[in-house]
Amino acid sequence: MITPRGIIVVVTAASLAAAFVVIAVWFIVSTGSARLEPIVGVLGILAGITGLVAERWAASREARDAALRAVMPSCSARLRSSRT
Repeated sequence: MITPRGIIVVVTAASLAAAFVVIAVWFIVSTGSARLEPIVGVLGILAGITGLVAERWAASREARDAALRAVMPSCSARLRSSRT
């Protein structure tokens, strides 16, 4: 199933991949001090990729924590009722 979150991840990853290709070509064909500009771009891309991974990890962690908080009262009530 296609979700908005999935679309955002795919579009962002595709944009980062395209930017990486453009920067790689620029690095290969450029000369002089302009050759260092792609390196700064690569660092930006790595930061973007790291942000994607971190966001996905944080979102899954939040979802897991929310699920545990939702189930905890029910589990506690069942444990208390089974002891009596």
